[in-house]
Amino acid sequence: MSSQVNFYGGKIYKKTQKTIFGSQADLYRQQQVNVVRGGLKNEQDRTCITTLTADASGTTTSLTITAIGYNTIRKGDELFIVSKVNNSKQKIVVSQTPLTTDTTLHITSTSLGPFPSGSYIFFSNALMNQRIAGGLLLSIVDLTNAEYKSLGSTEQTLVPANANGYIFPLNVWVETTGYTSGSGENSSNSLYLRYNGGSSSNYLSAISRFNKRVRSNATFIFDLTGVSGKIQGSSVIGEALEIQASANFTDNDFGLRIFTQYQMIGY
Repeated sequence: MSSQVNFYGGKIYKKTQKTIFGSQADLYRQQQVNVVRGGLKNEQDRTCITTLTADASGTTTSLTITAIGYNTIRKGDELFIVSKVNNSKQKIVVSQTPLTTDTTLHITSTSLGPFPSGSYIFFSNALMNQRIAGGLLLSIVDLTNAEYKSLGSTEQTLVPANANGYIFPLNVWVETTGYTSGSGENSSNSLYLRYNGGSSSNYLSAISRFNKRVRSNATFIFDLTGVSGKIQGSSVIGEALEIQASANFTDNDFGLRIFTQYQMIGY
């Protein structure tokens, strides 16, 4: 069976019905491809950790990214870059734990790309299963000696606030760093784990006589086993998790590295 198709100009062309149906099928398939591509891009926009803000190609040890805003990536994590143009992907390994505000992601030396600006960065499947199935996050905060000494007057943030979430700490370890010699810390200060706005009477946990006369780098842990009591005079939703001391420390060597394992609930 054939049909006559009248195009502009009044010319009549004969086309078989099979050819017309074939053309319609090709058009439908292309529409479906476009829909799938658009849906994939929307899904990538929604689920990626971050995106590149500059092209990446050749051998490099760093990538320029959009600040992540959360403590979701740490040193040793295996990630993938996915091109926004052709969906090609390549594995990268994080060489330095980024801060929430960092716009540079440090990686082990890798020959890349090219990956254009706007390309996506994802967790590997194994890492994503670990993070999402358990829902656990890890924050690592390093304090200089100056920050250590001023903990009595200036609190330090361990996990930044999330306006719609509760930070639920599970384990908090504190390592002292930088000790070289001498009598160690002479102060008898308590170190408090608390939410922003807390005090020496409203806190989650405390280590009394923290680091007193310890003549080495050591490791301490906050007791979070469920001691009853008021931890804040108001709701802690949207409050950062912090540490602060009862007074300033005095030793000129020590710094701190604090590991906080936590869940973010309700965001």
